[in-house]
Amino acid sequence: EGSSYNKAIQIYNPTAKSIDLSMYKLVMENYGKTGKPVGEKELTLSGSLAAGDYLVIRHSGANGSYPGKEITDDNVCNFNGNDPVALLKGEEVIDAVGPFRTGSTTNFAADVTLHRNAEINKPSATYNEEQWTKLQKDDFSPFGKR
Repeated sequence: EGSSYNKAIQIYNPTAKSIDLSMYKLVMENYGKTGKPVGEKELTLSGSLAAGDYLVIRHSGANGSYPGKEITDDNVCNFNGNDPVALLKGEEVIDAVGPFRTGSTTNFAADVTLHRNAEINKPSATYNEEQWTKLQKDDFSPFGKR
């Protein structure tokens, strides 16, 4: 959650096989400026993600370029520090950044870049703040790295 539209999400495929992304979607819970729920925004993914590769979904107004496959989406990638984002396979939450579907309006990611700690080898359907390192706002240096 960077300044202005510097907003991006990286998905990494740690497996030895290509993953069919058509079964997955990103969902962002939008809490708005007042902390009240506004609704959900959704992006259905497509194509495939090769073993060990990255997919970056970014706002079209985000600065810079990112390693790996890159797509732009101004809907899901328009989050603020109180808007959780989750990767779902069908309706099952596979991984979550923030307290997804808990009703929490905490500013868990205000003005920071969150990067999952390297020793965490699996996605988590439940957000655990201890699994993430908080970097400075607009620091996209971890992108393209595990």
